[in-house]
Amino acid sequence: MYPHKKFRLFTFYVFLFITFSKSALSQNLKKTNDAHQISDIFISLLDSSRIYENNDFYKASSFLKEAQNYVQKNNDNGSQTKLWIQYGRLFMKMGLMDLSADSYIKAIKNIEDGTLTEHDDLMASKIGLAGVYLYLYQFSKAEEILIEALDFLQNNDSQDYLSYSSIYNNFGIIYREQGDLVRAYDNLDLGLQLLLSKDPNNKNLPLLQNNLGDVYLRMNNYEQALDLYQAALEFRTSADDQLGIAVTHKNIGILWEKAGDKAQSLYHHKVALGIAENIDALIVQQITSYHLSNLYKILGKSDSALYYYDLKSKLDSKIKKAEAEKMLLVEELKRDFEQSQQQLLGLTASKIKVYLIWLVFLSFLMAILIYFLLSFRRKNKQISLEMIQAKLQNEREALDKQYLQSQIDERDRQITANMIYAIKRNELIQAALDKLLKHRKEFDKAGQETIRGVIHDLKNTKEDHIFEEFEASFINLHHEFYDNLLQKFPHLTLNEKRLCAFIKLNMTTKEIATITGQTVPTLNKAKQRLRKKFDLIHSDQDIYDFIGKIV
Repeated sequence: MYPHKKFRLFTFYVFLFITFSKSALSQNLKKTNDAHQISDIFISLLDSSRIYENNDFYKASSFLKEAQNYVQKNNDNGSQTKLWIQYGRLFMKMGLMDLSADSYIKAIKNIEDGTLTEHDDLMASKIGLAGVYLYLYQFSKAEEILIEALDFLQNNDSQDYLSYSSIYNNFGIIYREQGDLVRAYDNLDLGLQLLLSKDPNNKNLPLLQNNLGDVYLRMNNYEQALDLYQAALEFRTSADDQLGIAVTHKNIGILWEKAGDKAQSLYHHKVALGIAENIDALIVQQITSYHLSNLYKILGKSDSALYYYDLKSKLDSKIKKAEAEKMLLVEELKRDFEQSQQQLLGLTASKIKVYLIWLVFLSFLMAILIYFLLSFRRKNKQISLEMIQAKLQNEREALDKQYLQSQIDERDRQITANMIYAIKRNELIQAALDKLLKHRKEFDKAGQETIRGVIHDLKNTKEDHIFEEFEASFINLHHEFYDNLLQKFPHLTLNEKRLCAFIKLNMTTKEIATITGQTVPTLNKAKQRLRKKFDLIHSDQDIYDFIGKIV
């Protein structure tokens, strides 16, 4: 049994799943269901990043950086969510699964923390996160995320058939790989019928047909499996999908192999291998060469079996090792050397010896040159990849920092608003108390008794510890501010410390006046005294900017 067959097959199915789920959501990036109108420039940058994510990480990350700059300038929650989604996609393509999952989780949290639910972004985030877990063989987590996505669609009476079919397809893959073929069939058939009824020309249709065909094949229902494979092949042939055509021929070859028709199996595997070689699809080449070798071995054709076994071995090495190019070039040099020997048979022994010496010497030099060239290329490629990964990591940390700062700013605004509200409330209560006390004697004895109770209740309602509560909230958010402030300026008074806290919260002079009961001119004088203590009298630096930099 080919030891890596299951891994290669499943990896290939996961690749198809990722392609399916993303293409099903490809149009979602350009739609908005809320008040946000995402900039055409921003969408173009994300689309450009997606174009290069499969073959040029540097370009993909560069476009993503430009999109991030847009988010930082506009502070748009919808754009930020889409940025996290694209980070998740790019990290996944690079094989950084932990960072990919983290990015998708941040996108989901951003949506859940928002005032409006963005359907398309939520689907892209959840299906993308499920794809990460599925790639890591964490089927339980993938299933949990997909159930959440399906519940959301059903609870909102969504008509998004692409998301539905994608989710059903993914459920089918999970249950198929777990051996639950009945549930795999139910979900894949549901997704297939949905696409056939809504969009029979959808390019993802053959993916569902192939996956459902695989389930029938495992059930040994060859007739149904063949019907689905042939339908997928017809669709992909009309679309000139070379990779899809090769995969489907490979599937049909496996079917005929299990059914015992070796001639049909050989034919379809050879077609798959030929197409795969033309488009350099290594995994399809590897699987088909393995099956061809086994088939010829069963048929007793040792030469052919050995040929495809050698081909499979070369593909194993090419996939597993970065040194495959060097090994292939060495094989070519060996064949050239053997051909040169045949050409020299008609020459004299002395000339043959001279030619052989030169040929060996030149071959040796060429092998050394090729080795160093390939080593240099691999080293440069690794360095470039590490630089891109470091750059993406730095950009992600910058985005995290921006997000945390926005949370702090929001808490600052809440503290200010709560304090102003409490003071205004106390002022209203005090005004009511003053009026009641002033006119209390105008009522009879019973009325005065009632008024006395009202006065008592109003006094109990007043908040007498507003500033203490403010101090506690402020220290909880900026717990090192006072320590750092007093370390630099130890002679500040209590009122000056409190004024610094108000300025740290970016309160206006009018807001501070409302809170403290002081006039604006008085506060301006207090600010001037602070500038003097901070040695800012002869400086153009704003006091808000100066205090804002104290953490």
